[in-house]
Amino acid sequence: LFRSWSSSPDAWTRASLDQFAKVWERYFRGVLPVRDAAQVDLAQPLGKHLVLFGDPHSNPLLAQLLPRLPVEWTAERLVVGGQSYDPRQHLPALIFPNPSDPQHYVVINSGHTFAEDDLRGTNALLYPRWGDWAVIRPTPTAEQPLAHELPASGLFTEFWQFPPPR
Repeated sequence: LFRSWSSSPDAWTRASLDQFAKVWERYFRGVLPVRDAAQVDLAQPLGKHLVLFGDPHSNPLLAQLLPRLPVEWTAERLVVGGQSYDPRQHLPALIFPNPSDPQHYVVINSGHTFAEDDLRGTNALLYPRWGDWAVIRPTPTAEQPLAHELPASGLFTEFWQFPPPR
């Protein structure tokens, strides 16, 4: 991974990916399959879902897909669902049909959104916490590197669009 545009989101996405891999190995009994971006050709269907962490500066695959995703994201501007956020302090997280392979999904800045405590409990606790999309404001501490606020989250319409503002 390259460095992100901003240190707070960068540290959070790295901690999120690390935690996702550790939990994956412990509870899903396998090593999380990770590929270097240079090994992935988006012009060819992967035949798999794609999970990407970082921002368009740190992740070249995300940069390639971004023009066909429903968010605007530059070093100066983040727009999700028509609302603007400071990209130095916020990240989008979402699942969306992969524009390069529409039979599969692309997931941005999220693995599962339930916690390790939930995995130790009952299957009834294993459900998505953020919906289809979310805006994350990382608030990491030394004790809680994945601490965050969720200023916005929701579901896409059945046509993969943001719902109209209320």
